[in-house]
Amino acid sequence: MAIAVTSSDRLVLADLVPGALVRDTALIAAGAGLTGLAAQVPVHTWLSRLSVQKAVDLGVTPFLLTDALKLAIAALVLPSAWTLVRRMR
Repeated sequence: MAIAVTSSDRLVLADLVPGALVRDTALIAAGAGLTGLAAQVPVHTWLSRLSVQKAVDLGVTPFLLTDALKLAIAALVLPSAWTLVRRMR
C-alpha cells in the first residue's frame, strides 16, 4: 500500500497510485499502440497498393491536429478536476 506524501496541498497522480503501476501501465499502452501501428501499416499499404508515405499521409496525418486539440483540452480540464476533488473532501 502506498502512502501519499506530498510537499504541498496539491495532489498529483503519483501521490495516489504507486509509481511502478503508472510506469507499467504506460509501457503496456505504448507497446500496444506501437504494435498495432507496426502490424497495420504494412498490411494496409500492401492491400491498398499505396506507398508507405501515402499511407501515413492518409491514415496518420489527418488525426494529428485533433489529437493535439484533445491533449490541450485534457491539460486544461485536469487541474479543474483536482480542484473539484479537493472541494469534495
